[in-house]
Amino acid sequence: MAVSDYERGGTQRAYYGPDDVESVPCPYCGASDATELAQEYGSIGIVRCRCGLMYTSPRPREPERNYWGDRETYHREAKLVFEGRKGHHRDPNYLEE
Repeated sequence: MAVSDYERGGTQRAYYGPDDVESVPCPYCGASDATELAQEYGSIGIVRCRCGLMYTSPRPREPERNYWGDRETYHREAKLVFEGRKGHHRDPNYLEE
């Protein structure tokens, strides 16, 4: 397998439609009147609450399902990342911050 051709282990998608997401209140203070800062992957929102916390809303319904996948596929992906042969798919986010 070529390093650039690895298969990601989860079920994340490149696009989420309005029916795939749900709005949620601030996980810190419970307010529901956050200001939208950005939108990505279709309908996923990045918001800032009046308390200052930034979080994802709307977010995918049952977000834990994004991590359900084949165990061996996850291990293959992790091995490439840990060996430094492939960057993690969230690296651009970390570098930006």
